Amino acid sequence: MTFISDKTYWTIADRIYDRELTAKDSKSRVVPDWKIIEPEGAMLHDTNGSGFDATVFYNEKTDQVIIGYRGTEPPDRPKWSVAMDWGTDINDVVGGRAKTLEEVHQYYENNKGEVDKLPPQVQSAFHQYEAQYQNNQFTQAQNLYDVVKKQYPSAEISTTGHSLGGAEAEYVAVRNGLSSVSYNAPSIVHLLPDDLQKKVKNGDFQKTNVAYVNPKDTIGSGAKDAKPHVGTTYFINNDYKTANEAKFTIPVSLPIKRENKWADFFLGPKWSHIVYVPITLPMMQQDPITKFYNSIMGETTHSMDYFSFNADGNISNPLYTMDGQLVEGNPRLQAYEQRLAAEAKFKEVMGDLVEHYGGQMGAFGHLAATALGVNIMGAGQRGAYFVGNKNGGTIQLTPEELKHAANQMRSSLHGFSSDTRASIQLFQAHIGTSESQSLTPIAYSATATLDRINRWYQESITEIAEYIDRKGQEFTMVDQ
Repeated sequence: MTFISDKTYWTIADRIYDRELTAKDSKSRVVPDWKIIEPEGAMLHDTNGSGFDATVFYNEKTDQVIIGYRGTEPPDRPKWSVAMDWGTDINDVVGGRAKTLEEVHQYYENNKGEVDKLPPQVQSAFHQYEAQYQNNQFTQAQNLYDVVKKQYPSAEISTTGHSLGGAEAEYVAVRNGLSSVSYNAPSIVHLLPDDLQKKVKNGDFQKTNVAYVNPKDTIGSGAKDAKPHVGTTYFINNDYKTANEAKFTIPVSLPIKRENKWADFFLGPKWSHIVYVPITLPMMQQDPITKFYNSIMGETTHSMDYFSFNADGNISNPLYTMDGQLVEGNPRLQAYEQRLAAEAKFKEVMGDLVEHYGGQMGAFGHLAATALGVNIMGAGQRGAYFVGNKNGGTIQLTPEELKHAANQMRSSLHGFSSDTRASIQLFQAHIGTSESQSLTPIAYSATATLDRINRWYQESITEIAEYIDRKGQEFTMVDQ
């Protein structure tokens, strides 16, 4: 897993508005090492249909894929595509249509037999909903991911986008366990299934899904109150409250004495040039209409131009959390380093277990040892009871040796179980020192894996030991 910079995501999210950008185009290398690909069977540009549009980028060196979802078309583009995007913005993002369509689709899929028994006009309504669902941009965004995943099964896939494209990027990412970086995207938490909404509220996606938002932008930050995104929302340049304070200007002109006192007496003082002084009203925020105007016109705060980056490609704007706290460092890079540390710790824990007990795990133990790069203790030494002959011959063992092997296996059970529990506690303690809630799924997955290995080991070794005991007894009876 290689870290992908904020600027790489920003560049892709920005450049995919270019309709001339294709895999065959000379401009296909938007960022170094990334090329545009067109997966077979993928719907990438439905600009004459739903308005959906996306571009897929692949890095051969790191085996990583970024799906860039295009945002709402600018007004100078073909009217149909612009209208479809605005329809998606209003009906899906604002109105929540995408969730309703998905719920009807799931009911239809699970109850086709019952639907077929309904009156024709009711069946027709279901069919219309199904057609709308299949032609919905959020459905198409998910379908594109499914195609990419099928053709690049081993690749690390992430998503990005600006505006509506950022909403689709977040939507696909949290539904499939992907990372995402969005820019001025509207919140789509309400479009997610209820179980995912609970995970959002629990903070499960805070370190994997990041939304960079201009707090002055209505679309990304909300008209009146700050709107949370599926992961962590970072406001650029100012906290939400400060950026949205009610401000207006008053004209000020000051009197200036004339050089000639008689002229000053008869004509009065001269007046300075008018200066417009900004005034901030305490405890008040700008009205939603003014903010929306400045988002798409006026100050154009919805634009991608407000984001800046350092030489390493990390975002350089001051970042603020939803509750107005200034963020130190780059949160995405910090989360990446925490994840690497957690994975390294898990590998260390697994390596210790395999090193000590791999010999009793048979082929699985040797395979795990090879994958983890560890040596199994006692391998090749006397007392390791793995018997066989590459020439197909027979290795003779005495009943006493079989009994000793069975007892040795049983004696390892308690030690393995104790070491596994200790490893789980050690790993959980390591994860617990981090404030990152997003590492919780890693901890759950890792401990569940260790638990499964322990149960499998206990059951398998017990069964093998009993089998060896039986064979030893049979040999003894035969000898007698």
